Amino acid sequence: MTLTVCVGASGSGKTTFLNDVHKSHKCTYIRQYHNLRPYIKVSSIPAFDPTQLPYWDIYINEKKDKSILVGGTIAGQFMAGLSGGQRKLLLFELIFQRTALQDNLLIVLDEPFAGVTDDFVPFIVKRLNEMRQKHNILLVTNDHVETLKTMADNTVIVSAIDRTKVKINEKEGVDRDTALLAMSIGDQYVHRNDNNDLKFFLDVELSKNGGIPGVAGFAVFSFGLFLMTFWNSNGGSEPLVLIAAGIVSFFTANPYFLQLTDWRIYMKEEAEALLHSSKTMNKILKLSLTMTLLVIICSCQYGVINACLTVDTLAGAKFYFGIMFDSLSLLVTIALLGLFTNMSFEAVQIFGGMPFLLMIFFSTTFSPGAGVNGLKNLRYLFARYYLWCMVPGYDMLMEGCPEKNTLLYLILSSLIVPVLFVCYKGVKAVYSKLKGAKAMTSRRESMKTYEFAELQLELFGEKALRNLKHIGSVADLQKLAGSLHSTRKLSNAPSSDGTDKNSEVVVLDDEERSSHAKVSLRHLFWYNIDDELVCNEGLQYSVVLIGSSGGGTATLGHTNPVELLNTVHKELCCLQNHEEDKFCVGLSHAIFVSMCDGSGFDSLKKHEWLPGNNESGEEAPMAKLYSVGFHNSEDQEASGQLNVHTITGPISEINAEAKRLDAQLSKILRSNHALIALSSEPTIIHADSLCSCSKLSIPVTGSGGTSMSQIAELYDLPIIGAQGSVASTTLTKARGWAMGLARKWGMTYDPKHGYQDGSTFQNTTEEGAGHELTPLPSLKSILEAALPSFLFVCVTLRLFGGSAGDEMSSMAAEIEYSLRYIVPGATCSILAATSRHSPSINQSSHDQSTILMASALAGIMASASASQLESIDEGGSALAGLCAGASIPFALSQVSNLCVKYNITATMTNIVCGGGVGILVGIIMHLSRAAYILSIFTGWVRCLIRWRIITIPKTNIHVRTTASALAHLRNMWYDFASSPSLSNFVYTQAPQSNDFLPIPRGLGFVYGCIFVYGSKIGWYHSIFLPLIILEMDSSTGQNAASLLGAIDECALVMICAGICAGNLLLPSGGNTSISWQALKTNIFCGDFIEACYPSMEKSRLINVAAYLAAGISTEIIVHERLLSSAYMPLPLAILISNNRWGMLAASSFAFGIALVGTLAANKLDSFTKED
Repeated sequence: MTLTVCVGASGSGKTTFLNDVHKSHKCTYIRQYHNLRPYIKVSSIPAFDPTQLPYWDIYINEKKDKSILVGGTIAGQFMAGLSGGQRKLLLFELIFQRTALQDNLLIVLDEPFAGVTDDFVPFIVKRLNEMRQKHNILLVTNDHVETLKTMADNTVIVSAIDRTKVKINEKEGVDRDTALLAMSIGDQYVHRNDNNDLKFFLDVELSKNGGIPGVAGFAVFSFGLFLMTFWNSNGGSEPLVLIAAGIVSFFTANPYFLQLTDWRIYMKEEAEALLHSSKTMNKILKLSLTMTLLVIICSCQYGVINACLTVDTLAGAKFYFGIMFDSLSLLVTIALLGLFTNMSFEAVQIFGGMPFLLMIFFSTTFSPGAGVNGLKNLRYLFARYYLWCMVPGYDMLMEGCPEKNTLLYLILSSLIVPVLFVCYKGVKAVYSKLKGAKAMTSRRESMKTYEFAELQLELFGEKALRNLKHIGSVADLQKLAGSLHSTRKLSNAPSSDGTDKNSEVVVLDDEERSSHAKVSLRHLFWYNIDDELVCNEGLQYSVVLIGSSGGGTATLGHTNPVELLNTVHKELCCLQNHEEDKFCVGLSHAIFVSMCDGSGFDSLKKHEWLPGNNESGEEAPMAKLYSVGFHNSEDQEASGQLNVHTITGPISEINAEAKRLDAQLSKILRSNHALIALSSEPTIIHADSLCSCSKLSIPVTGSGGTSMSQIAELYDLPIIGAQGSVASTTLTKARGWAMGLARKWGMTYDPKHGYQDGSTFQNTTEEGAGHELTPLPSLKSILEAALPSFLFVCVTLRLFGGSAGDEMSSMAAEIEYSLRYIVPGATCSILAATSRHSPSINQSSHDQSTILMASALAGIMASASASQLESIDEGGSALAGLCAGASIPFALSQVSNLCVKYNITATMTNIVCGGGVGILVGIIMHLSRAAYILSIFTGWVRCLIRWRIITIPKTNIHVRTTASALAHLRNMWYDFASSPSLSNFVYTQAPQSNDFLPIPRGLGFVYGCIFVYGSKIGWYHSIFLPLIILEMDSSTGQNAASLLGAIDECALVMICAGICAGNLLLPSGGNTSISWQALKTNIFCGDFIEACYPSMEKSRLINVAAYLAAGISTEIIVHERLLSSAYMPLPLAILISNNRWGMLAASSFAFGIALVGTLAANKLDSFTKED
């Protein structure tokens, strides 16, 4: 790495030179007079150790180390704290600590010695020497110039005489723009987000100097004075009271809104100094806090208005929201301009106050009916006009008030400015992107010139040769390199990778690029310029994959590991960012274990899979290990192919080999890697690689809720985009991981243009290459894969479907019939057929389209047959579709062999297979009554789950016999539960229907506990989820959802949300980032319940609270017979319930009890640690 010093006379443009570097390349930038909010406590800065500062012992001895402020001036107010020189050292040390865990950054420093006394110069010099080992540094100085020139690799001299030229080392007359381009090399700092950033934001904003306490004090004074002066206002004085309260509210909030401009300026410079994570995120948090403050002030305004009036004419929800949105319309412009533009304070004050001024002119509030015709129609754009139209008695004076929906018009008019502002920002962003793309094109062309090549060699020596070669430079590089040796002695200082500038330069060709594991070059980057490969230092990213085929969806998602690696690699290769010169080369290494029979690992006992030799004498389950990047000798294939090496053996031996490879992987990992953990085993097999990831803060994504939670808990790793396995495919998982890493690395995910090399994948085993038959998928796997269709059918039928007695149009009835019966069965049929018949990688799509057609036809016919019941409310078509789809591959194979035997043409073969086979299977399902019987069985399952009376069909003697036996058991239970001695121990039938059986009290509590216990030992995927889907099959109206689904949402999802919320509010060690991500996933996706397992295992109190919450919430569900579903946002889960208030209550109990239990456990844990 290099240290470049920029010098020159005062006024020559040194700082302007740094500003231009900062504009052309995202870098870490410390200005000469860098602003920090002076009321920030130094000790509160997250992930910063102030004891490393050379002067910090002073404050420790004075016992001020916990209270000392940054100090300085903001908005004309001086706050005592650190001196100017101490703040400079604080910023310098902050940059040093933040960048210590990353490599190859571009750090720009303006006058690092300014304001610092000579006794602290050695400290700065030491830090510069440490940072230059890993980063490119560009700095400007007028102090200690000779010291820095001695340290520097390059010296840039700028002149006020000719600002278009600079001098670099001994090279005169260098074009300034070319110099800027050549020096703008390095990555952008990637901040690791965690809960500490949010805590820091709240601590600073809610401090006594943050503005909130001042607003609160003024609000108490002003509203208190208002109460005393307007108390006992009689009816008829409502307009006066409303105006006065509005003025008080406006001037209470206005000072806080006006200071947003200064806050934005300071916060921007803080972000450049890496004080916190993101300018955009902090702006959004500040806007949220500001809007919350406005809501509180408006609530006070509404309260004092109704407290003063002796009548309730201004009471009610519509006036509350009317007052709130009216105030929003007057103040939101100040907030938006202050936070999200670069306007000065005066400009924000003028333009932000325009809505208030224009409201007075145009709303006709203060002069009803007045104004010039045409111009006064502008009153319809102002929320204040509609507010006065809502005031009783005064609405008659207002001209043209709407007859109804006045509040709606008020709200819409108050949102005009925010909507226009968002549109403006969107158009500006598009324009900036287009302008930036044009500038980038020009920049890339400039990189091919002779001048650029000469300057690169001057600045970075022979290390620049490989960059220039791949750029396609028009310069004679060999001649330039020879000239460089004769005119300049290359530096012997070692670089960060242990080489020097005279070391041999390695140039990668296409074959070496595709075989990333064969080269050990560190930090390379690839992108396209005119269809050529360009290599740049420091900006290449790659991904490693570890894990197994898992448990819950093993037989559906990962039975073809080669295809899995194929898909993941291709999607990762779609990550790129040409503007910032970033690129992902996909998978570099992989360690993946799968059972030979396609079964899941949840069926294995620990002694069976532990790494080692099988000494028990029992026949051990067989498994396969798929690896990438560890076998690069004779089995390496041609360029453009990723090789998958496979070995087969007992599971214990396979895991021992996987652990050995994992130890190798731990030594290969670098900070430019990411990790995909796919149902991994983090405690034993993959412990080495995960430890390395933790040391390097490598981002982790993947699937498998239990393993991801353990990784976050044990290794304190940043988890991004973690996903569950239910209802997902290899492709959807890979795309989710790619998008998560794209956001983390600041890239874009572009499947259309990102994958450039056209690589294919090949399976290499010790026996030879070849594809394998896909194991037969299990019922649970196919049902889980069909979950998305069942959920959306459930939501559609619940919200728009008819119920018994509704008069629906013929078209609506047909749509409902299709959704209830045809869609579930056809979906299961297609999934069953395609899961059993998985085409190989090189197989054409022709066979796949044939099986899709055949399975769709068979599923539709079987579903239609399954719906022919006397009481179709108690049927279902999913099982019929499963059977039909499972029969399709066998039938296709037989018919295709017959067509080949009798020389049938390919066209006719496709017609017979695609159409005839599907129709034939459907007819067999109907004539054999198999679809009908399976439909009855589905209805019985639903009745048993919901404790409903089982319908006895009038046909089929075998079915009637079974139903009669069940009816006999039903009658016995009726008689038993109806006895007087047991009447208090059962819930009677639901009052709205006579179809329900009595339910024992306490059964719901048992159900809830079973759900929590079963989800931890593998029952969820094998038992609970298939039953939930069968219960939802073909239901409609208020019964479209599931009772077990409601238990799933409350007893699992909401309890996990409560535990994660408790860990966020009162952390007790460990990584809280997984808690925040899990909480969002719980509330907005209804998934990722495994995130709470580590907390439950760690604390008995949390475990007890979870079981108690599950029991109580499920008891409510069973008592009220609530229906709902997980895997959807909580509001939607409540909306589709048959009893929304009941579902809300059950969810609240589950969340609240888990939250309180977690808070109590964490508090006790903190007391224990203190003792």
